[in-house]
Amino acid sequence: MAEKTYRVPTVLSADELMDKAFHRASKITISGANALDSVKKTTLAKVSAVGDIIKDTLNGYVNKFPRFEKEEDFLPELVDLVIGLDPYKKSLGTVKWAANRTDKLTNESLRNIRRSKDPEIIKGVRAHFYGRISSLLKQIAKDLLFLQDCKNKFRKLPSIESDIATVVVAGFPNVGKSNLVTELSTAAPEIAPYPFTTKGIIVGHIEDEWRKYQIIDTPGLLDRELSERNDIEKQAILALKYLTHVMLIVMDPSETCGYSMEKQIALMESLKKGFEGVPIIVAESKCDIMKTGNPDRPCFSAQSGENMEALGITTYITHDKGDCAGQDLLDGDLFEQGIIKVKGSFGHDSCMVSVMLLSEVLAYNPTALEDVGKGNYALIKQFDGEVTAEEFDEDPETCECWRFRFRGNKHLVTGCGDE
Repeated sequence: MAEKTYRVPTVLSADELMDKAFHRASKITISGANALDSVKKTTLAKVSAVGDIIKDTLNGYVNKFPRFEKEEDFLPELVDLVIGLDPYKKSLGTVKWAANRTDKLTNESLRNIRRSKDPEIIKGVRAHFYGRISSLLKQIAKDLLFLQDCKNKFRKLPSIESDIATVVVAGFPNVGKSNLVTELSTAAPEIAPYPFTTKGIIVGHIEDEWRKYQIIDTPGLLDRELSERNDIEKQAILALKYLTHVMLIVMDPSETCGYSMEKQIALMESLKKGFEGVPIIVAESKCDIMKTGNPDRPCFSAQSGENMEALGITTYITHDKGDCAGQDLLDGDLFEQGIIKVKGSFGHDSCMVSVMLLSEVLAYNPTALEDVGKGNYALIKQFDGEVTAEEFDEDPETCECWRFRFRGNKHLVTGCGDE
């Protein structure tokens, strides 16, 4: 199944639909051979306009809203969880009935108008038709409101591609999943230091030279029975149940997430039992705060970039070598001796900047980032040597200042420090 994008129409309320139809009809005036002919032709056109607008609008809703059958697959179960398949189908059925009923009432009224030779009877048929149509729309008012609510929820459903490899990230709230997914993919979930910050399922993608992967950030999974879970947790379970090719369980050994390692290990074991046969990677986050040294669990810090290579992310760090740089990251002898390799350099005059692998810098000096200070370095990804430079006047008397923009990176580095 290819990526799903639902383009469902805005659903008018019953009153809005009546106003639209009656307003359009009120502008219709047709001249006939005589007074009776004018009244008949005008009334026929008004009734036809009202009937067609309402019927076509309702049928448009029925045809454009997606169809789902209850089955064991991701989207039907997700829609059943978020919207409710039974009330959804019922409302669509009711709207379809109203469209058919409108067509029938319109044809009956048109026949009665054509048969009549009395202008008052003709006007009475129109008034009766308007009344019945108004009553009909009021009958389905709640269904129209429900479908408009469905439309809003469809817009928030994740776009899922089931025909590509999918990595599902799982773990307790606040262990660093959102930070990790932001670094790994195109997804940019809200990141904040409180539980359940990721509302729903966030989908991003990773691309290399010849393949595309899907990575899904799930809400925090708590170690409880399904019947005790809230809707957000159920969404996470659905993602794991139907989409997982590889599961990445993130654990926080520092326990700053608010959950003990004992609880995190219990969750890990329950996930392993529940997803037997699925490849599972267990990784420890926040290694800038705490490392356990467990050889079976790669550690990383999405915040500082430390050891992200273990998860397939290459992070580079800039190193200012000129007078404007502030404190140096490393002793210059390390570069001359080849202990730290320079991957590229750029700059202007005295403000030269080198780019190095962050992992090599931290391997030599684990506290390098703290030592140099946040304003004197920048972390970048996918450095390919292409840099755009532009001069700016921050303090031209003390330093010639330049901005450097990296292709494929959101970071901005200046010759006078990081901005």
